Amino acid sequence: MKASGLGLFTGGFYGSGAAAWAPEPVASDRKFGSGAPVKSDLKALTRAIVRPAVWFGIVGASFAASECLCEAARNKKDSLNSGFGGLVAGAVMGSVTRRVDFMAATSLASGILMFGVDFGRPSFTYDKETVHKRYDVLPSKHQESEALAALKEKYQRFKDN
Repeated sequence: MKASGLGLFTGGFYGSGAAAWAPEPVASDRKFGSGAPVKSDLKALTRAIVRPAVWFGIVGASFAASECLCEAARNKKDSLNSGFGGLVAGAVMGSVTRRVDFMAATSLASGILMFGVDFGRPSFTYDKETVHKRYDVLPSKHQESEALAALKEKYQRFKDN
């Protein structure tokens, strides 16, 4: 849900920007057959914003679903799951062109990119605690505050927590 919601928001933002900076008014049909429209049409403007929002949402949902599916099938949390999610999301992105060669290229590029982002530095990820647990790196005891150390000295049974 989070990935598709973020995709919907990003696609809506992209569609709004594309419609705002379009050189001509966004209209579904021409006035009087041959002349250019004077102002934008609400129906066409809505379509110009909603279409990219839906596609971005579908791409985000396909990435998240395929990454989770791969993780469940392999029973491992590693970068290959993100790579597989990138392959599927890239194929969905490339399907807009209706050309198999573009689908294959975007699928491969997106899969490699997502594998590299997940395999790269742990600071790329959002949740720092998950990174520490994933790579078996726990924060050192020296990072606790003086107030916490004083409390641990006062209450000895919590000293090792």
